[in-house]
Amino acid sequence: METAALVQLLEQLDESKDWYFPDSAADDFNPEMADAQFERFIQQLQQSTGLLVTEEDGSIQDATFYRSVRLPNPSHYFIQPELRFSIFGNLAAVLLAERVEASVLTAIRTLLPLHGYVPAELLNQPYRGVQNNSHIATWWDRYFDYI
Repeated sequence: METAALVQLLEQLDESKDWYFPDSAADDFNPEMADAQFERFIQQLQQSTGLLVTEEDGSIQDATFYRSVRLPNPSHYFIQPELRFSIFGNLAAVLLAERVEASVLTAIRTLLPLHGYVPAELLNQPYRGVQNNSHIATWWDRYFDYI
């Protein structure tokens, strides 16, 4: 997705009165459907890359994302990149993308749209949305972090 289109989408999703959950969540966010979409994506990612990713234990709370997987980092065992899936829209993003092997990152960026996800990059830009919350400094904070 081009930069201008991504920024427009981030701003469009930012209309929520509650900064941690979409206003229209009751209509748009279906946890069962989201979980099924996530499982299909992870299965194809593992098949196409040969990776075995580690999923968070399923108890993500107080966050603007609902699922997360740890990606292997062969250069450092204790610093593991993550692929997170936001509650807002079908956004997905990689934390510590610079530590992910290029071929794996390419596979992620290729597969996300095929499964209906929007690969969100440029999230380290300053947040200039409608929320008046001092905890939101970047777009990453807004859509992919703990609150």
